[in-house]
Amino acid sequence: PLSKENINKIININSRIEKSTISCLYFSQPINSNDFTGFEQGRFILEKITDFDYWKNIIEYSREKGFDFIYLLNSPAIFNYEDNNIKTKLEKLDKLLNKLNDMGCNKVRACNPQLIAYLCQNYPHFNIYLSTLTQYQNIKQYSNLFSMFSNIKEFVPTFDLNKNFQFLKNIKAKFPNIDIEIMVNEGCIAG
Repeated sequence: PLSKENINKIININSRIEKSTISCLYFSQPINSNDFTGFEQGRFILEKITDFDYWKNIIEYSREKGFDFIYLLNSPAIFNYEDNNIKTKLEKLDKLLNKLNDMGCNKVRACNPQLIAYLCQNYPHFNIYLSTLTQYQNIKQYSNLFSMFSNIKEFVPTFDLNKNFQFLKNIKAKFPNIDIEIMVNEGCIAG
């Protein structure tokens, strides 16, 4: 949510629904934010230029109201270490992660194995929530990734696997300590 008012609307929805609840909020900064790292999947631009401090109060408010918070670093783009811009991107990423950590936020949704490796090496206390943008299609692919990175705590299966109940049953049996988020009514569902 982009405002406290929107968070209050979610609280109102939760108060009226009995069988489910919205408990977790995702966020990444707009593309034109001064603190946009380049590891986010840029999905929106605001008319006004912001920075992390602009969003900090909204993030804190959502947490005060009991919502879990996950920052989206889910760009699937592979980064090139020879790129002149990578040093700046990593500096911005480190600044962002330290600010999130200072607020008690230690969960990020990612899909790029290079970024996951960087996070595991430099921020081992952060929990990784694997994005549907990873686009893995079978248990072997997930097994390889889970064996490489022990701080993956959750994943969202791709659109095709989201409704493959045999796959979901088998992967849950193989990895009982890794949560699965199922898409119900989400923009990631094709069509």
